[in-house]
Amino acid sequence: MSPLQEELIARKKKLETVIKMARKDLANCPEGKLWVSSTHKAVQYYHHIIENDRVIHRYLPRDQAELKQSLAQKEYLMQLLKLAERELHDIDSLLSRNSLMRMESLYSEIHPDKKKYVKPLVTNDEEFADYWLRKPVESNPSFPEELKYPTKRGELTRSKSEAMLADMYYELGIPYKYDCGIALKGGAVKYVDFILLDKRKRKEIYHEHLGLLDDSGYRRDNMQKLDLYRRSGIYVGKNLILTHESAGSPLNIRDIRASVKEMFAL
Repeated sequence: MSPLQEELIARKKKLETVIKMARKDLANCPEGKLWVSSTHKAVQYYHHIIENDRVIHRYLPRDQAELKQSLAQKEYLMQLLKLAERELHDIDSLLSRNSLMRMESLYSEIHPDKKKYVKPLVTNDEEFADYWLRKPVESNPSFPEELKYPTKRGELTRSKSEAMLADMYYELGIPYKYDCGIALKGGAVKYVDFILLDKRKRKEIYHEHLGLLDDSGYRRDNMQKLDLYRRSGIYVGKNLILTHESAGSPLNIRDIRASVKEMFAL
């Protein structure tokens, strides 16, 4: 399901709730309408009602505030209900057509040799993930000799823990890019352990694994890096996953997996 379809379905549910509430409240409203007569001296309120096939405008004094409120609320609810029902009908009509699905499948129907030159505006989740994965990124050129731990996707990582994390994302079906450069505030480029894609939200999530916390220099460098992340709008609770391990606290892949599944609604 595409973000557009999800948005339409969410809107449909909201409209259905509004319609249900409006109809319930309208059932308890009094008969008639509230009429207002305004002059430069005063505002007068009248209860417009039909009695015995006769139209009556009954003056409402100040002590009839509750009736004025009920009649004014009734008019609002009737207009709200009309608009909500009209919009709900339009959404139902749109969802019942196959135009949305047709637009989303269009990119997948393009010739493979042409696809790399196309930037799709509308895709389904899998096509979007495929496009995201094929977008070029800057790989970390430092210490290539450290890349020696294979993953299930067929790449090499710099540590066993990073290979375990990569395999976890692969098994969960979460698209990821490993050890890639990202541009931060001020033009600095830092290499993040993982860039993840939340396919449903079309949102990038970053994952830094601090694997050498026993090393004071490593801790200092990564604290500075995390400060730079925060200044660039990347922080835990928004778009950053932070994991760690040390000699006395090994990687707990089971707990991390559970947290990731909850975050990505898997």
